[in-house]
Amino acid sequence: MTEIDNKRGTVLAKLFLIHMPVALMLVTGLLAVFLVIHVWWPVLVSGGLVLAGLLITVILHLQHVTIRISEEKIHVLYYPVRILANSYKRIEITKELFAGGKFSTSLWGLRRELILFEWASGGEKASYPPVSLLLFSKSDLLKISKLFNA
Repeated sequence: MTEIDNKRGTVLAKLFLIHMPVALMLVTGLLAVFLVIHVWWPVLVSGGLVLAGLLITVILHLQHVTIRISEEKIHVLYYPVRILANSYKRIEITKELFAGGKFSTSLWGLRRELILFEWASGGEKASYPPVSLLLFSKSDLLKISKLFNA
């Protein structure tokens, strides 16, 4: 069984794009409410950082992805990296129906995605929704391209 995930990249993205801006906004908001600081611009700046982090995660389509390949099936588990997202989506393909995969890029090369294909009835290929590969390391991307012949 082979398993590849982007846990390290996901933790770093959540830390710098979600957790730190939200914590900064809460701290500056509490300080402003209790009149420790007498200006509101730190609260507004930290709120802007929270919105910027949210926009980055949405525009770049950041996802936590786990790819498991066993002898009979391919499992791809993924969920979006956002403030309150924790429900996994799943792609399951049996080895007999697997028809390959391909990499796609968009937004001037900023978004990298993997699209998996499955043989459908009539001998045609059906594609699954794209899975974001942006938070994977280069060595993991090479492994993924070898595994899926992308």
